[in-house]
Amino acid sequence: MMAGKWHLGMKRELSPGARGFDHALSFSFGGGSHYSDLLGPDLHRPKLLYRKNGVLNPQLEDDFYSTTSFTSEVIAGLESTAHTGKPFFAYLAFTAPHWPLQLPSNDADAFAGRYDQGYEILWKERLTKQREMGLVDEAQSSAPRPEGVPAWDELDVESQRRSSRVMEIYAGMIQKLDTELDRLLAYLEFKDLAKDTVVIFISDNGADSWDAGHAPPAVRDHAVTFDNRYENMGRPGSFTLFDRGWGWVSSTPFRGYKGSTFEGGIRVPAIISSADISSPGRISTETVSITDFAPTIMELADIPFEESQFSGRSITRLMKNESDSVRTDGDYVGVEIWGRRAIKVGNWKAVRMPKPLSDDRWLLFDLDADPAEQNNLAEDEPETLAKLEAAWERYVAENNVVLPEGPFRILPPEPLPTD
Repeated sequence: MMAGKWHLGMKRELSPGARGFDHALSFSFGGGSHYSDLLGPDLHRPKLLYRKNGVLNPQLEDDFYSTTSFTSEVIAGLESTAHTGKPFFAYLAFTAPHWPLQLPSNDADAFAGRYDQGYEILWKERLTKQREMGLVDEAQSSAPRPEGVPAWDELDVESQRRSSRVMEIYAGMIQKLDTELDRLLAYLEFKDLAKDTVVIFISDNGADSWDAGHAPPAVRDHAVTFDNRYENMGRPGSFTLFDRGWGWVSSTPFRGYKGSTFEGGIRVPAIISSADISSPGRISTETVSITDFAPTIMELADIPFEESQFSGRSITRLMKNESDSVRTDGDYVGVEIWGRRAIKVGNWKAVRMPKPLSDDRWLLFDLDADPAEQNNLAEDEPETLAKLEAAWERYVAENNVVLPEGPFRILPPEPLPTD
């Protein structure tokens, strides 16, 4: 069963039902309204496309809110499965806190005033907390405030007021997600399923940077057509974008945002709960890719498979504390999005960002010493860089990578499905 974002094709033959899900409520774009008004993410996609159990554009409840309704849909799917005693796979793809930032009115003021001091103060608080928790080494740097993000004190009072409200809504959306995840976990406990269920919680990318000044025209020009007065921010009929300053805070201590291949764009937490985990509460710094979860789930479910079927590696031995690593010395982890590239082998990582974002050359970082990617070692370590470039070419060949030409653009979609 699944519920939520299905950014894998709009046609029936590409829908969740065609991919093996027997119970599904999905929508087909990258983002859009969290309410039942079906408002789409940009000028080319003014209306969302939902599909429920194969039926296109089902009627949504009047009080529909994505985070709550998607959770309820998965629980409904579990209700039809739990009593059978058969194994199940549930995929819950929350869209929160993706823009437009929206939050029911009864949750909207939970963080009122919390962010009035600005993003630089919060950045310091988070970095201090991360160091206290041992997540960031005291000797390691953190990415400074990026170019294009003004100092908080440089903003006028109204800009500060609106920016603080953006972060209040964003934080409220995450708190709502926490509440709904707790409801789902409580259901598993109530049905005596928790002890036999593996729960994997991850994000799909780093913090966003598409605010009103940096979003592509198709998004920016769409957003301004809504009622975005301060008192309506987060309500139905609004279209509130994130703020690049808070995106920098959300990426602490890393460099970059969603859409880049710096750590701030691709390095996210993964939380796993399972009876198979040894030493619960353990924190691992091992590199794990989303491609690792398919072979991991199959191994945990005792489903035979050939390792060569997957580009990822099972992490079950890491979960059971039988190994500190997932990959051998020669294994790579490759990433590409919108022509932006990265390849990681061991502690070394090479990043290449196309023009106009950068000069389209490989940068080299030692992530053990410099996780914030502040010290480019490409000229100092030419042999290491050459090895990573060779690993990139293997990644391209082994995964049929096709890099786009030209800068990133949002284009009109293919003809929308009618069934």
